[in-house]
Amino acid sequence: MPNLTVDLFSEDAAQEEFLSSVLRRLASEGGARVLVHSVSSRGGHGRALDEFKTYHRALTSGFGQAAQLIVVAIDGNCTQWHAVRNEILQSVEQPYPAPIVPACPDPHIERWYMADPESFSQVVGAQPRLERAKC
Repeated sequence: MPNLTVDLFSEDAAQEEFLSSVLRRLASEGGARVLVHSVSSRGGHGRALDEFKTYHRALTSGFGQAAQLIVVAIDGNCTQWHAVRNEILQSVEQPYPAPIVPACPDPHIERWYMADPESFSQVVGAQPRLERAKC
């Protein structure tokens, strides 16, 4: 079973958990195993991008080795998806050390968790009250 290494940059623990689970599930269905290394998962949008920039500078300076895939997650926060994607991809200069997957939950990852209130209730033990979308 082939292995895939992924370096993950995310805004918070909610994104880290969600994306790690999705990556493991996709790899499993494809007959592979994935090793997800969470490089940054606290501190919000700015910190995720700053950590990604620092990581990129280190790799292009010859320090360390990139994973086979890099995932950078920033919530859409009511911005159009392509604007957030472009912000991620333009935050560092090419060449990229590995393929980069911009992950842009729209409008934000918490809304994705609430998209399935039945499953949420089974895990958390309470039924979420969904408010109107903030966008």
